[in-house]
Amino acid sequence: MYKKIILSLALCLTALITNAASNDLSESAAKTKAAAALLAQKPERIQEEMENAILVWNKAFNNKDITALVKLYADDAILSPGNGAVLIGHEEITGLFKSFIDGGVNSHSLEIVKVGGDDDVVYQVAKWNAKGAEVDGIKPTFGGITTSVFKKNPEGKWVIKSHIWNVKQ
Repeated sequence: MYKKIILSLALCLTALITNAASNDLSESAAKTKAAAALLAQKPERIQEEMENAILVWNKAFNNKDITALVKLYADDAILSPGNGAVLIGHEEITGLFKSFIDGGVNSHSLEIVKVGGDDDVVYQVAKWNAKGAEVDGIKPTFGGITTSVFKKNPEGKWVIKSHIWNVKQ
């Protein structure tokens, strides 16, 4: 009788362990599937967030709101406007955009070519276009490629850490 009780307990224990392991595997598989689904959505989510970021950037620039524009940059952001200059921080970036707006640059637009990254750092490559102030009935147009690196700030908002562009000749 004693052997039957031990055998029954052993079988019950084996069944419990097997069931627990099966549940752990099922839970693990479910978590893995959920993570894979999130990863599959990440490129679309990042693309959407960057599309929104360029709308906000263009709106600030085209509304001549330099304060709002510069707030889109990290405090220690680096910007190179394609002329060999390297600007660091809000004060220098403010001066550049003020000179553009005072000089009549307007109708700025960006079209994303490629984005990538993760939940903390994203890069964006885009085509840019703008118009200059009209002179003698001619309104010049400018354009080129821009590359930006965005990082989430402590509040969880994307800010530009590095912004570099060229001008198509």
